[in-house]
Parts: sequence; C-alpha cells; structure tokens
Amino acid sequence: MNRRLLSILTFSVIVALTVSVFMSAQSAYGASGTSTIEVPSLVLNITAGSSISTNYTVKLTSGTTWGTNIAYKSSSGISASFSVATGDPTYSGVMTVKVSSSVATGSYTLSLYATGDDPSSNTNLTVNVAAPAVAKGTSTIELSSSSLDVTAGTSATTDYVVSLSSGTAGQTSISYESHSGISATFSVPSGVPNFNGTMTVSVASSVAAGSYTLSLNATGSDPAGQTNLTVKVAAPAVTKEVILHSEKTIQVDAKSSNSYSVSVTSPGSYNLTVLIAPGTYAKINNTMESVYNFTLATFNENSSFPSPSSNFTVQFFFVFEVNHLVTGHIMFVNSSGDAVPVMTEINSPSNWTSYTFLGGGLINNGSAYNYANGTYAFANTWTFNSTSKELVNDQFVSPVPWVFLEQAGHKLTPSTNYGSSTTIYLVISVIVVVAIIGVVLGTRFSKNKDKK
Repeated sequence: MNRRLLSILTFSVIVALTVSVFMSAQSAYGASGTSTIEVPSLVLNITAGSSISTNYTVKLTSGTTWGTNIAYKSSSGISASFSVATGDPTYSGVMTVKVSSSVATGSYTLSLYATGDDPSSNTNLTVNVAAPAVAKGTSTIELSSSSLDVTAGTSATTDYVVSLSSGTAGQTSISYESHSGISATFSVPSGVPNFNGTMTVSVASSVAAGSYTLSLNATGSDPAGQTNLTVKVAAPAVTKEVILHSEKTIQVDAKSSNSYSVSVTSPGSYNLTVLIAPGTYAKINNTMESVYNFTLATFNENSSFPSPSSNFTVQFFFVFEVNHLVTGHIMFVNSSGDAVPVMTEINSPSNWTSYTFLGGGLINNGSAYNYANGTYAFANTWTFNSTSKELVNDQFVSPVPWVFLEQAGHKLTPSTNYGSSTTIYLVISVIVVVAIIGVVLGTRFSKNKDKK
C-alpha cells in the first residue's frame, strides 16, 4: 500500500462517517407521529357565491405530538380557511369554506390533510354547490343592542328585525359568522321580510375573556349586508380555596427619601419582590395617605384553581394589600395624585405571565382563605431581564390579586427511533481517531520510504 492509497482510504472513511453523522442528525428530528382530521359531517351544502363554516379536529393517532399544519386541495373557485391552521395535535378549530359565484351547480371534493411532524391521510368532504337564489330585493338586519355581555359557559339573548329595504319581499334566511366557541340560534331563522325574532348567543366555557364580533347576514331572495354584534365575554365567577404560603408587611413613609423593598418566597421557591419608589403615596377614599402598611402575600392554589384558557397552567396566587385591604379602589400615586406603579420582580421561568383577578373578595375562613366570586380580568405584560434572569412588571398601581401562569410551549425532545446525541458524539470521536491514525501511519510510511 503506497502513501497515496492510504490517504485516499483515510479521506473516504472520514467522508462516510461525516455523511452518517449528518444523516443521523437529520433523522433525529424527523416526523414523530401521524394524525387524522375529523369533521362533524363529510357533506357540505353551499350556495354558489356564499360560504359555510364547520368544526374540525386534528387528532394524534400514533407517535409523539409535534407541530402539524392543516391544508386542503379542491376545485378552482372553492377555498377553505382555518381559525387554527397549525398546532400540536390534538387541536380544534373552525373551517370556513367559500364557493365563488362562478362555480357551477354540482358536487365537488374538498380534501383535508395534515403536514409537518404528524402528517395525515386525506379526509374527503363532498361539497354540494347549489345555484344562488334569484334576488328580488334587499333587506337589513337591526338588533336591539349593538353589544351583548355574556359569561363564558352561559348564554344571553337579544332581539332582531329583518326588514325589507328595496324590491319585492321573498323568502329570506338569517345566518351568522363568529369566533370558535361562540354560537347563535334564532327563534325565527327565516321568513318573508319584515320578520323578527330573538337570537340566543351561547359562549363555551373554553372561550377566554375578551370582546369578539358576531356578524349577521341574510341570504335568499332579499339578502342583507353584515350587521355586527360585539360579544363581551367575561370569565366565569370563581369561588376557590387558597392557602397562605408566605407574607410580609412593611411600613411605607412617602414623605421620606427612602425606597422600599419587600420580598417573599412563592410556591416553587421563587423569590417575589416588590420595589416602592420614594414619594409613593396610597390614595384611599380620595385621601392621600403618606404612611401606610404594604403587604405582599403568596398563596398556594388549591382544588384545581381554574385557568383563563387551556394555553396556561396555574402556578400560584398572590396579592398586594394596603392597610390589609385588597381592592382596586386604592391606588399608588405621587404627590400630585398621578398613578405611580410599583416594580414587581420574580426569578421565574421566562414563559410565565400573570392575569389580574378582580371582583369578589379574599375571605379568611380560619384554616385557609376563600376567594369568592372573582374573575380573570385581563393579562399582564412582563419583561424578561436576561441579565438578572427575572421577569419584571412596572404596571401594577393598585393592591389587587394576580394569578401567575405558565404558558405552554415546545420542549425539544430528539426522537429515540434514530440517532441520539450520544451516538453523534461517538461517531465524531471515531472520525477524529481515524484521522489521527491516518496521519501517523502516513508519516511512518514516508519515513520508511526515505530510509530505503
């Protein structure tokens, strides 16, 4: 074996092992499972020039749940959109199928499928397209109120009137579009304008607190443009037991030049700290109090304290108190009466956040506390300080309760079906050893040749 042959052999081994490492690394993060797409009905009846909505669920059927996208294939003029187009199975959403007015009457196939780490085979829907009704006129939809307050998990009603605005009255139907989890039913769903009825709006318990739009329209002989209803969803009232974990009280004197700091431990052994700047008064019943007691307290959540949505996991409950009062009617202010937030810090994971929790009251029942009839009001904004490794909030201006939550997220886990990081490191080590042996053998061969 000459020196050239030995070098070629060594180089070939290195290339082969490098390719093996690359392929192992690529395989380690490939598709991890399969999924299926389910819909309530495989048949959709749509009038050309209109749309229809239906629910869908992407379910994991094998392997490990991971990022998956939902997509579709269909004939020209038939399109679909998804309220939740991507996620980790199992997840659900609402699909809106639109049919162009140019699509001829007939039956068509719309194929749903999932791509990504948990792909699926096709779920085929039959789309029956009907010719649009011949419009005789137009109508308008009027509501007794432009907004409706509904608590999640309940329903509320409002009246409506479908009135003829032009042309000749003919058979007309009322329909709606809205956010997933918000539905509507009509006491009189169709008729010849003018007709009226009562609409019942139902909100699922899974819908987060906030404002949503429900759009009404009329189809048929006397179509109408959209009439929008604002649905204001409130979180359901909560009465839960919470157990005091730790608390600390300090006395604040706003007239001194001192800043104040109070710290307690939270469930999970995180440090929760509040910093009060010099000149921070407590405005109580429109009176500026310069000297007051400030309390920081944390509580263990108990009896599965509810989360504002499925995207969060409750960690613990905490409050500020001023003179042992917990109420949004007290405010931290400066000497001019302007709101001044206190700084709040916690050395928690960066994917934590909190929600302000209002209403009801914190009641000491002897061995623990009950928080009665409170609701999630809104999410808070925290900034992660990468230097101190802390979450920081500078917006809290009243002594009220908050609930700390952990947001769900990806945790990268290599597949065990292919190469592991240990295998990759081993292969890299083999490459290095082979390379060294190649150099040593090449040097020795050269020396022996020179001696000859």
